[in-house]
Amino acid sequence: MSSIKEINREVNNAKFINHILSNLPGFIEVREFNTAGYVNKVWFKDTDELLEYKPPEDKDVYFGVSGRKDTTSGKASNLTKVNALWADYDDINLKEVKKSIKEAGLPEASIHLSSGHGIHSYWLLDKPFDANKVISFVKYISNETGSDSRAAEAARIMRLPGSYNNKSERLECRIIEMDPSKKYSIKYLSNLMGIRPAKSPDFGSDRIKGIKLPEAERPCINSILKGVEVGERNWAQGRLTKWLQMMGYSKRRAYDIVKAWNELNQPPEKIGKIKNDFYAYWDEEYKLLGCTIPDAELQEMLSHHCDRYNCLIKGSIDSLVLDNHIKLNNRIFNSYRDVSGYELIVYGVLLAAENGLNSTQIKKEITHKGEMCMSRQRISTAIDNLASLGLIEARKRRGCPTFCKAEKQSSYGTGYTLINNGVINGAIYQAISPTQLKVYILILKYSFNKGTAFPSTLTLSEKLGVRRQTISDHIKALEESRYLKRRYDYNEQGAETLTCILLV
Repeated sequence: MSSIKEINREVNNAKFINHILSNLPGFIEVREFNTAGYVNKVWFKDTDELLEYKPPEDKDVYFGVSGRKDTTSGKASNLTKVNALWADYDDINLKEVKKSIKEAGLPEASIHLSSGHGIHSYWLLDKPFDANKVISFVKYISNETGSDSRAAEAARIMRLPGSYNNKSERLECRIIEMDPSKKYSIKYLSNLMGIRPAKSPDFGSDRIKGIKLPEAERPCINSILKGVEVGERNWAQGRLTKWLQMMGYSKRRAYDIVKAWNELNQPPEKIGKIKNDFYAYWDEEYKLLGCTIPDAELQEMLSHHCDRYNCLIKGSIDSLVLDNHIKLNNRIFNSYRDVSGYELIVYGVLLAAENGLNSTQIKKEITHKGEMCMSRQRISTAIDNLASLGLIEARKRRGCPTFCKAEKQSSYGTGYTLINNGVINGAIYQAISPTQLKVYILILKYSFNKGTAFPSTLTLSEKLGVRRQTISDHIKALEESRYLKRRYDYNEQGAETLTCILLV
């Protein structure tokens, strides 16, 4: 039997749902995140359906503040209206939140919710308002009170009361205060803040000076693509430029995108500097594309754009500092059957050595505890095959070691796959076999920028020219070596599906 306290809590949760989400056109979106960051989307036609939903305690559960036109996505182009303004305060108590709101000259919030490690505050509106137009008010609140600027977007998801925050210890997300009599009109808020509703985006015309900006699976890149302020322009341009390069955009196309993006910055940078910086970033190594940046100031800039709970690559491949990687041109997969695991080891070693190595130095690089991971004959064969494929330059002189250097190549729009040096070293140390390395790199290619792959063993076997059972055996061996973790799920048709979670 439920206690009075539990009943009151459920009643308050129901009131919250009705005040925030009732009478919104379209659908209500709920997202469930497990501890590994995988998301399950649940859709509800109205608040009556949502009130029947019980959030799983072992998952972090969020809801879309804005209504969704349909169940295709939670993107800005698919939003309808909102019933409230909102703010997300991290690692701060209610007393401090109220003080910040009062000092900013803002009206009292209608609802305060404990998110487990902070406070979510809401200002109820007297009637539903366009989700994309209301964002100017949400940004104003964020700027004036110091709330998380990442929450100031129309497509924002917030924690659902009655769910649990599982970041460290399990903490309930619960309503602390709620006064639904505090409702505000957009006209009143506009006069008080001295701002107007944002212009409704023209989603039918998503081009800037004739250029269509791309969409990324990385929230930080999507945030940067909306434009940045004066202090972030150089850093953001470098990150955007290298992302476009890694995704296989041509130099000309990438430059056009960066030029168009600059028009969204506040204020835009001079075009001459944009051009000079673009070519510098494009041609040089750039070590700030990962999720962890040694420079504290740049890390803080990234935090303004990072959205880890909506990020598919959080904590996976891209969490590595990217000065410890090699960049594999995806064109190699066009002839992947013809490349052996031994050749991938040699090629990886050469990609890491910008100035090239001779055959004697290669032997040293692939030696661990006095033992080479392949014979001298295999090294010689690998050099010949890599040279015949145009992947390396090999210069032979009688009586001298063969000098080898990785050839610089255009990806012709196919992009690149980042490989942590630890993957190659694992094969050198013989923790995994050369063939297992070849399988792992192929899975890595399919998962690039996500950290997970959903490979069909049939697809992998066809790409490698081996039996499906052989692929399964290699994946099992990679799991035993802690290079990946397998997870089996079921799709909507009830068929079993394999997910590979990459660990290296």
